[in-house]
Amino acid sequence: MKGTRIICPNCKQESVLKTVKKFEGFTVIGEVKACAFCGHEFTDGEIPVIEEERMDFFDDVGKGNVCRNCLNFVVNPWMQKCVIKNEEVDALDTCDRFEKRP
Repeated sequence: MKGTRIICPNCKQESVLKTVKKFEGFTVIGEVKACAFCGHEFTDGEIPVIEEERMDFFDDVGKGNVCRNCLNFVVNPWMQKCVIKNEEVDALDTCDRFEKRP
């Protein structure tokens, strides 16, 4: 439920819900849901949801024919390279010679 859009009853802002860990000394004793702007803590029945959590942008990247999922994509500290083309590419580039990594 984290990342869910809400209207906070405390600050009256459109915000997102975040999960905050509660500590007793150095021990985690639980988690609460809170407004990302003002930190107002919600009980389970109090959360005013506007929109449920959205799908992450990178969720469908793992399924596509993009260079970072290709067998011929090589990364080193200085560049990202396609072994077939022998040139620098970006991780989200595509080409017709895509070979899925095992």
